[in-house]
Amino acid sequence: MACPHLKTDGLIPIRFLFACMMFLGIATVQMMRFNISVAMAIMAGSGHLNITTSDLLPSQTPMNESYLASSDNALMKMHDRNISESSDSKKETEFNWSSHTQGLLLAAFFIGYTLGNIPAGWLADKLGGKWIIFGGACGSAIFNALGPLAARSSVALFFATRFLAGISEGFIFPAVNTMVNNWSPVNERTRMMTFIVAGMAFGPAIGQSLSGIICANLGWPASFYFFGGLTITWAFFWAVTTNEDPSRHPFITRKERVYIETTRSKRSGTKKVPIRSILLSLPCIAFCVVLFGIPGFVYFCLACSLPIYFKHVLGFEILSVGFLTSIPYVCQWIISLLASSIADALSGRNILSRTSVRKFTICSGALIMAACFLTISFVVQRNTSFIVILMSVMYGAMGLVFSAAFVNALDIAPSFSGTVTGIGNGIAVTSGFIAPLVTAVFTEDQADPEGWRTVFIITAAITLISALVFLVFGSGDVQPWAIPIDADVHRMDKNQPLSIKDPEENAAMMEKIIIKPRLICLTKLP
Repeated sequence: MACPHLKTDGLIPIRFLFACMMFLGIATVQMMRFNISVAMAIMAGSGHLNITTSDLLPSQTPMNESYLASSDNALMKMHDRNISESSDSKKETEFNWSSHTQGLLLAAFFIGYTLGNIPAGWLADKLGGKWIIFGGACGSAIFNALGPLAARSSVALFFATRFLAGISEGFIFPAVNTMVNNWSPVNERTRMMTFIVAGMAFGPAIGQSLSGIICANLGWPASFYFFGGLTITWAFFWAVTTNEDPSRHPFITRKERVYIETTRSKRSGTKKVPIRSILLSLPCIAFCVVLFGIPGFVYFCLACSLPIYFKHVLGFEILSVGFLTSIPYVCQWIISLLASSIADALSGRNILSRTSVRKFTICSGALIMAACFLTISFVVQRNTSFIVILMSVMYGAMGLVFSAAFVNALDIAPSFSGTVTGIGNGIAVTSGFIAPLVTAVFTEDQADPEGWRTVFIITAAITLISALVFLVFGSGDVQPWAIPIDADVHRMDKNQPLSIKDPEENAAMMEKIIIKPRLICLTKLP
């Protein structure tokens, strides 16, 4: 439904295959990235430096004495229930890491990821994205596979492998925008980009279930080896099946190539990137803020902490954790695909402007997300079934935001989308190491619902503030500083919305708008 569409003489469109490969790539690296959030629940337990006979008891630190005193009866019952499982629990927990150490290790990846993003966008706009994506995936996979050896050597070495894996993977996403700009007609851009970005939900949905199964049956190191090997395999197929530009692909039909080249955003021959204009542009700032707030802080906070919350607060076993934490990602994946198709229909048929579509989608999703966070915080507490349902609704609303947020760089500056995305994503993923540390501060006892309530309230506030900034300053139009480079796209947007029904008609219209005026100008030259 959300996939790029074109009837190409009975053949599968090559750009559809490109989108599928990119979707699988994003899904695979997401599986690998968040495998640690499931594995950590086994590697280090609930983060207590325990001196009791059960790993499941709250820590007996001065900070927690009042909590222990007020919960004495409940704790005694918990101890009686779990004392027989203490030997199994000790075997399951290999490392005696505190919650702060766990937070720092979860944050290490995102510290590196931030550093990788900014140069990646600039390089992709200059050199192209194919081999940057390939190198980033391979590097991240290798450092991920080295994780178990590093963890058993020292915390510092494990931190280093996570940091280097983050730097490598940071090169991937900005280069994706550059590739999408090369392969997507303007009227399919939202659907193609959302279909690709849906891998961010599909990957954890499948990966966290697989992580739970692998960790429970083969041990946590096997999950690192499995996802590292899977990513290397994808990178090989990416290298042999994908080309930088449709004009270089050996199997694309002339019909599809002409259609893409006449309806995509045109790129200028100049390689100069207007960095100052990008940094001072209010729509770019709004884009960065919304990326930091929702796909950034909210997503990374939940992705890293949700398995820990499900295990230690809601009390699910590790196999159930892997399965239950995948359900919200499925909802996010489905909703993002539906939302992208609706968005293209609304803007393509001139029902709403592209700016209105982007603002409505992001703000409505943010409101639903904030309502779910507050409901979980103040109403249901330990009603586990209702919490799982609310988490699924919240992730579905996040899918709305994703369908509009990630394509926005292509809206405001298609020729510089790699650079804009690199800057925005670089700022956004700083939340990837901020969020786990904030969570660790308020969840010293990871089994205490009160600490998680504070985390959810902070997350709801960040969600609403991000949406408000985008509502005031965001845009879906090509910006003035980008018009000289993307003049054809700007003129196309102002002349007539593209039909999403007949690609051949679109190509003919683009020939009128773009090619014929140039020919007339050339004939008038002396």
